[in-house]
Amino acid sequence: MSRKVVICGAGFLGSNIAKTILNSSSTTGVTRCVQVSSRKPETIHRTLQATLKPGSEDRLLPPVAADVTKPNTLLPAFEGAAAVVSLVGLLHGSPADFDRIQWHGAENVAKAAQSVGAKLIHISAIGADPTSQIPYARTKALGEKAVFEACPTATVIRPSIIFGPGDGFFGRFATLSRILPFMPVFGGGMSRFQPVFVGDVARAVEIISRDDETIRQSIDGKIMEAGGPDGRRRPIISLPFWVGKSQGMILERLPTNLLTITRDQVEQLKLDNVVNPTFALNHVSFKEFVQNNSGETLKTVHEVLPTYFPHEPCTSSFLLMSQKFAPPHPSPLQDVEACSDDSSHGALKPRSDSLCPEVEILTKEDHNKAQTFSSFVNEEPPYSVFTDTEKWVIVGLASFGGLFRYLVAPQLTAHTSHAPNPSPLTANIYFPAIPRMSDAFHKSVELINLTVTMYMLFQGIAPMFWGTLADKWGRRPIFLACLLVLSLSCVGIALQSTNDYWLLMLLRCIQASGSASTIALGAGVIADIATRAERGGFFGLYTLGPMLGPCIGPIIGGALAQNLGGIFWFLAISSAVCFVVMLLIFPETLRALVGDGSIPPPRIYRPPLPVIRRHHEIPEKQERPPHKTLPNPLRIFLNLDVCLLLLYNSVINSIFYGVIASISTLFHEEYPFLNETDLGLVFLAYGGGMLSGSFITGKILDKEYQRLKEKLIRKAEKEAHLPGAIRPEDVTADENFPIELARFRVMPIFLALFVTACVGYGWCLQSGVNIAVPLLLHIILGFTTMAILNSTQTLLVDLLPDQGSSITACNNFTRCGLGAVIVSVIDIMIRSVGKGWTYVILGAMGVAVSPITYILIHLGPKCRARRRARAEA
Repeated sequence: MSRKVVICGAGFLGSNIAKTILNSSSTTGVTRCVQVSSRKPETIHRTLQATLKPGSEDRLLPPVAADVTKPNTLLPAFEGAAAVVSLVGLLHGSPADFDRIQWHGAENVAKAAQSVGAKLIHISAIGADPTSQIPYARTKALGEKAVFEACPTATVIRPSIIFGPGDGFFGRFATLSRILPFMPVFGGGMSRFQPVFVGDVARAVEIISRDDETIRQSIDGKIMEAGGPDGRRRPIISLPFWVGKSQGMILERLPTNLLTITRDQVEQLKLDNVVNPTFALNHVSFKEFVQNNSGETLKTVHEVLPTYFPHEPCTSSFLLMSQKFAPPHPSPLQDVEACSDDSSHGALKPRSDSLCPEVEILTKEDHNKAQTFSSFVNEEPPYSVFTDTEKWVIVGLASFGGLFRYLVAPQLTAHTSHAPNPSPLTANIYFPAIPRMSDAFHKSVELINLTVTMYMLFQGIAPMFWGTLADKWGRRPIFLACLLVLSLSCVGIALQSTNDYWLLMLLRCIQASGSASTIALGAGVIADIATRAERGGFFGLYTLGPMLGPCIGPIIGGALAQNLGGIFWFLAISSAVCFVVMLLIFPETLRALVGDGSIPPPRIYRPPLPVIRRHHEIPEKQERPPHKTLPNPLRIFLNLDVCLLLLYNSVINSIFYGVIASISTLFHEEYPFLNETDLGLVFLAYGGGMLSGSFITGKILDKEYQRLKEKLIRKAEKEAHLPGAIRPEDVTADENFPIELARFRVMPIFLALFVTACVGYGWCLQSGVNIAVPLLLHIILGFTTMAILNSTQTLLVDLLPDQGSSITACNNFTRCGLGAVIVSVIDIMIRSVGKGWTYVILGAMGVAVSPITYILIHLGPKCRARRRARAEA
């Protein structure tokens, strides 16, 4: 029984060789066993077991660990072997690493194989040169020399670039082609390659490993250069070699990633990687050897690549690329078939059967129009036809509209009847006027504060109405209606008589109805135009606008508080300006009306100045999505995962209110040296933290989504051979992608910081520490508050993207309700148990809801599956 040992082959080529040998018994009639040996062979052994044909598993022997740098580990691994396949190689490392592994490691393997009497097949590489300054090429050649000295009957195979399912070379370019409209290649892409199919190399190794004396006589002590039958080309952007060397100087010191390249690899790109057309005496034709002993021809890139990259840009033409930004080459589109080992001419000839159309030499002005093979592949249409820039503009406009929600709303910092003389700068733009309004209307401060209570009530209820209408009738008209209501209500308050307290109450309720609903509308807009992968970043920008309210509200309110009508005239004018801007340019985005944005809405929905998508033709007749009935927002509460998420969000938001509602009173008591202006500026620390949290968290959410997506794609690719496996292109489908994990993976970190800062804040105020400490904690609290709320808000829209406004309105309703409760009792708590324990209690509330994140990660996919089943029924 022959025993084969593949050493340092726990990878792409080694696994293919092992499978070819094990699966060949049915065609060759020779039964052989394979043993995988490397430093850690268990993983590749398990993978091989799962991919072998039925009946071959019993011939896969248990793995044996071996290290080519430790000769004493090789003899036990090679014991009883009839053939040893040496795949000693290294891609990245220092010159000493290359010497240790590719030179002396190969020598150790050869000596061990010779001592046990095994046939040695050593895998080297085209380009091996003992005089090269590149460590990889130099040590490959020195390794070959050492192999023949230790084992004269060894056979050396020098493959060109090897391709096949799971290869790293084409896989990298495929990934780059997904994200770039061109292929960046150093030196103009004129270096020639002759890629060889991994199955052909594995077949050659299998043939050599047979116990066939005729075959052994023809290849013992010989070198075989393995290249494929053709080469291919692809449109590129030419980069100078010095750019690559500069890149390599940095990236070769970092962990391996998609863009990793070393300076030595850049030098290698200057050289052709093709079979030498002139054979030396000790060389054997790879092409003839495989064809004569198997009866099959070599596979081309043209044939194989589309089978495992069926939807990649320019699938079959990565190599032999034409130049751009350079003078025309006499024959830039060439084939290396003439360089195959059955030719002695060595002349390059043009090809006419390339998969991609002829590529012209591009000018710098034309490079953005470079066509890739993706132009000829049926790809999934984009989620939205709006460009990235247009999306950011749309979200920016929605954020501008959302600014008034917090600019108009009385920030709850001084909403406590126990605050001594409410300061004109302790709240945002409305609250500084409360003392003067109390005098003007001849009402107590408590009754004026009642207008705040009613404002909060309508702030929670109104979005349920407006958000539902926006999901039915469109974002643009409801946005404009809200801003118009807000502006007119501000005009009414500014002009009203001070004798009509009831009218003040009514107008404040109307004002809340207009301003508070813009938050829900903006969330719906993001759900319309952004995919899950983009929503985190867009929500980060979107919340920047509303968070400006707490930052600038105290300053503006203090400046205008001396004139009772000044605050409301300012709000009326600013909201009117926003109304006009959105009336002129804000487009309709509701997918029930415009689909992905390519369907023109009814004329009354179109902006007079179509700045967005102005370069796109708008067809007048196109099929519209099916009519949508008016949704019932209360039905949202029937979804268990949504209810848990709303509870989690509301508790965190109420803790936020508990902190912000007491700032005025607590800082006035603990730091009496602060004047009214200073107290107003205290809020900037919290607002600054919220601003930074909004922006940074959006980026984090997008990166977390992408990270998990790439991880699942890699897993799907590894398990593609298993029955019922998920295809890599399907991992982001709703039924396959764990969106809860993507949004909540970093949530425990944010929550821990939030709770710690909350508790620490209370005890700092209790101890009367330096004012810098609570202000620093304000920044941390502001940052983590927005990190948590942004994550939950994004997930809410992910769960019900077709009800983006309604779900946000429900979120607003629950947040305002629980927040109002906390605000009403926070002063009582502080007086009863003290500052420190009050915020310990609030922190404990955050800890109490922390299990919800883990529950949602495990329960969420099941809830989504039930919703899909109901929708399909």
